[in-house]
Amino acid sequence: MKKIYLLVTAAFLSLGVSAQLQNYSVGDTAPNFTATDTHGNTHDLYTYTSQGKYVLVDFYAYWCGPCMNTAPKLDAFYKKYGCNALNVVVLGNESDPAGTLTTLESFDSQAGINGDDSYPTWIGSEGGSAIGNTYGPGAYPTIVLIGPDNKFINIDIWPISTVADIEAVFPTGVLTPSNCSVGLEDTQLNLLAVYPNPSSDVLNLKFGSSLTETITAQIYTLTGQLVSTQTFNQNGAQLQTIDIHSLANGNYLIRLNGTTVKSGKMFSVQH
Repeated sequence: MKKIYLLVTAAFLSLGVSAQLQNYSVGDTAPNFTATDTHGNTHDLYTYTSQGKYVLVDFYAYWCGPCMNTAPKLDAFYKKYGCNALNVVVLGNESDPAGTLTTLESFDSQAGINGDDSYPTWIGSEGGSAIGNTYGPGAYPTIVLIGPDNKFINIDIWPISTVADIEAVFPTGVLTPSNCSVGLEDTQLNLLAVYPNPSSDVLNLKFGSSLTETITAQIYTLTGQLVSTQTFNQNGAQLQTIDIHSLANGNYLIRLNGTTVKSGKMFSVQH
């Protein structure tokens, strides 16, 4: 299905100009934005890219049929690659100034996705319209990819028939499939804190309740490379210490897996 083109681009389209971002080209620096999603979480583009992450942004409108057809593919991609917990972030920018939570719920229902566990999005009436105006999408949906250097890698990922169409625009070696246990909100986690942060030789794990189970701690780089696996028995304690002295300076993700614990948090190493 074709994209829905904005009226303001009609003159350009009549001349055969492709509708992409009207304000930027591939290789340009993407403008920073900060937005609060429908769950109250704040997302800052340059914070993500400074962590070495690739950011996929979906500019869409709540009334757009092609956007509803594309959303399930973006949702599947988001879940296949770790739910924004590793080195790839997927964000939705609903761009119509009339967009509300009610219209977004209708969009999700028609798209067949669950907004409670899908990629983060915000609505046009609460910041999305202004961000959309800055970027200037010429059609809905316009899906762009921004690299860790803040530059546009792609300004119009289209058409999207399968997840593979999204994967194809990423540089070789970037994507590492991962489950979404690390993508849960902190309010859902047994792991309350990791400290000190940054750490040098040991990392303390503070749990919200007394646990009696065996837990496996896996540590990943932000590019998805597994660099350490440690197993410990949490015999009723709420504090655990693991050895990280062999890790190089940098940012990491620790993922915990146990019978009742499935969580993840970011931390830094600085010797």
